[in-house]
Amino acid sequence: MTSALQPGVKGARHTAQVVTFGRSDSSETVDLDGTITGTLRDNVTKVTRAVDGTLVGNTTTGAFTWTYGAADVGTVGTFTAQFKVTYGDTTYELSLPTQWTVEEAIVV
Repeated sequence: MTSALQPGVKGARHTAQVVTFGRSDSSETVDLDGTITGTLRDNVTKVTRAVDGTLVGNTTTGAFTWTYGAADVGTVGTFTAQFKVTYGDTTYELSLPTQWTVEEAIVV
């Protein structure tokens, strides 16, 4: 199960979010020694797009950092996020879909 995602703020990209990618019962972490990608689906429009930020895994902890790309925090709204780890042998793991919100910035 992917840990709860912290809300993003529109346009804010400096600090990466740390996400734990584990099994659904949380008893063991997922091997992140592969390529991590993510998909976001807008919960209103149902439009799906790839995460354009950088996803870097820590193979020891089962956590990865998500440094937001411009499109990741470019639109205010609520999204469903899902992450995928693809291994060298082409097998993969998927996280459970998780809700994520991008909040409006009031300071520009």
